[in-house]
Amino acid sequence: MKRKPGKIGLCLISLLLLLTGIFPISDVKAGSSIEVRLSKYNFRIYDVEPGKVYSDSLTFYNDNDVDVYYYIAAANAWTAKNGGVAITTTSHDDMFPLISSITDERAALRDYIEVTDEMITVPANGNVVVPVTITAPEGFERGRIMGGLKIKQYDPTEPEQTGPINMESAVGLPISLFYGDGVETPDFSFVPSYINFTLSGDILSVGLKNDSTSYTYVENFRYRVEDMNGNEVFAGDPGSFYMTPYALIYYPVWWKGPRDVIADYKVFIEATVNGQLIKDEHVVTYDHEKYYSKVPFTTPILSSDVSDDGWYNEDVQVGFNAVDPNYEIFKTYYWLTGESTYRTYKEPFTVNQEGIQTVRYKSANVVGYSPNSWSSLQLKVDKTKPSTDIILHGDSGNQNNWYNSDITFNLNGTDALSGVKSTQYRINGGEWKDYSSDVLLSEEGEYAIDYRSKDKANNIEDYKTSVVFIDKTAPMLELSVDKDILRVPNKKFEEINVSTTTNDNFGVDYINLLSIKSSESELLSDESYVKDALINTEDKSFSLLADRDPRGEGRLYTITYEVEDFAGNKSRAETYVRVPKHPGPKNH
Repeated sequence: MKRKPGKIGLCLISLLLLLTGIFPISDVKAGSSIEVRLSKYNFRIYDVEPGKVYSDSLTFYNDNDVDVYYYIAAANAWTAKNGGVAITTTSHDDMFPLISSITDERAALRDYIEVTDEMITVPANGNVVVPVTITAPEGFERGRIMGGLKIKQYDPTEPEQTGPINMESAVGLPISLFYGDGVETPDFSFVPSYINFTLSGDILSVGLKNDSTSYTYVENFRYRVEDMNGNEVFAGDPGSFYMTPYALIYYPVWWKGPRDVIADYKVFIEATVNGQLIKDEHVVTYDHEKYYSKVPFTTPILSSDVSDDGWYNEDVQVGFNAVDPNYEIFKTYYWLTGESTYRTYKEPFTVNQEGIQTVRYKSANVVGYSPNSWSSLQLKVDKTKPSTDIILHGDSGNQNNWYNSDITFNLNGTDALSGVKSTQYRINGGEWKDYSSDVLLSEEGEYAIDYRSKDKANNIEDYKTSVVFIDKTAPMLELSVDKDILRVPNKKFEEINVSTTTNDNFGVDYINLLSIKSSESELLSDESYVKDALINTEDKSFSLLADRDPRGEGRLYTITYEVEDFAGNKSRAETYVRVPKHPGPKNH
């Protein structure tokens, strides 16, 4: 029964190819390399029929805004017709591991691979499909033949690129032809782990080895680290993946144990391979200082002060100081967020972009010692002041910012980068207070509320001011008329003039004539007895009819005004004009 490898994720492919010497094209940064994506990272053909032609294709996807140029060539490897196989060396001409037979029967697979359009242009934000044709060599019945494609990016404008392309540093995509039972039972084992000591963190490398000619499925791979007393220090369960033939990989794990003591630890590892549980254990020694006595130390030097929350509110000048107790410093290297490769440090440089920038750095001494990994410095820059809004709650009046009830206000500070650290307020020029919850204002009067926020980079907002008034007392209104008695009921209209007097702590908004009512009519402001009166206005002059019902006791006019202040407080007052039952002297 044949066991064929299934699909694996790109991340795992990249890891396995990296550790076995075959790299995805997007991970190679040769010169001014620009990343592209490929439709596949290997070609595998099972149940191969000798002499049969197999057609496939490889698609280049370019997500960049510039054209990218590639050269493609066939690569070679060897395999046996029958019998066992053994791994040999690699060469520049044949990128892939040469699988050599114990017999003399070999096949140069490169001669059976045809790639059209060997020099291709991948257009900006476009793609190119490259046909690949593979003819299965005859005379083979069992085993696997390996070959592949060499792919190298080049710049047609560079003088050295106008001639033949040097493929020594090219990237490879493997091609495997499986004849008969090409996937054999793997010979799998664990190999001793070791520790890489780095400035940014130490790494335990757990070793796995596949000594067979076939792809091996490693299932439920897991590890556990204990001290010599049997206490677990840390553990992990990376999961399942495939290993290529003759692969040796070291799975990297961040060291989570103590870093300040020299000690031995037991590493327990296990996995299920082809249904069989395989276990191993061995001892590693953690000696952090032993490693650090050989490598140079690099210290970043920054020009600006950082806030308590780790943010800068101005441009940051970055320099480095490298020290080695044993050897002369050769060079210091660094690279910034978004850059595709590192730079050689020559002089301090400035980070002026707002946001979070990561600076990676390390140094090497003249004998070649350098930390295995990059140290990193995170620069968080926020040069923009925060902004604060005020929200007022209360019964508002006729005018903006006037209220006739208690007021509460809350403040909302915002900052797009570092975030708001604190918000403050003060009333009528008093002391600044830290804002934490709604603030109550209850006394009548005028309030000037100043408010501002500070972000985590110590940027302080220019304070804003909101002026509000509280007036909970209704205004007083007094009325009088120039004629309060119309003594002669001569059925003529007499002009009446009204005088008003108000009293309010903060002034009134308006005084309106609300109604004129006769005691002898159910109607208000009936045109039959009122003339030239503008109701709901500030009208203070109108005419009333000097008349009464001869059967009655006399007529009484009730004149009503309403006053309202700026906060919406209202009150009313009345004044009267009489037409008496018994006539008196003439109206005047």
